[in-house]
Amino acid sequence: MFDKISFKKKFYFSIIAFILVLMALYKKNFRHIFEMIPLTRTELTLTDTNHEYLIESLKDDINNLERVIGSTTLKPEQIQQHILEFIAKRNVQVIEMNPIHSVEKNGFNVYTCEVNVTGNYEQLIKLVYKVETEFKISKLINSTFYVKMNYSTQQKELYLKLLFQNYEKLP
Repeated sequence: MFDKISFKKKFYFSIIAFILVLMALYKKNFRHIFEMIPLTRTELTLTDTNHEYLIESLKDDINNLERVIGSTTLKPEQIQQHILEFIAKRNVQVIEMNPIHSVEKNGFNVYTCEVNVTGNYEQLIKLVYKVETEFKISKLINSTFYVKMNYSTQQKELYLKLLFQNYEKLP
């Protein structure tokens, strides 16, 4: 079929097909890009005039993040004391409290506190629920249940390891 068409006609046909493809591309992709250029220029001028609004918005975002990650102005030892007081009000027994672990990372001091408690399953589940919903000073990042054999009583005991974390901005 294409053998009977001359090279000149094939060339014209390919030029017309190329122009049609360019028009389709413009309509499908490039038209939207060209329409957005004036809008972005007006958005830039609008944001230049709203510095106060942006600053207040950023402060709100920072406060929300600090609330989520458990930022506080208390010292790590005071936070550890609050954790112990909160757990002591519940009907569980504190077995072990490891020293506070501190790490400097990404402009923050990260303090991690580990507490091991024992009790029955219902008491420990209630403790985890109360810590997550009511304890706002520090953030519970991990809770792990494990069982150990008590060789003096020859019974298995249920334990709960709680990890709390706090962040503090570096000066």
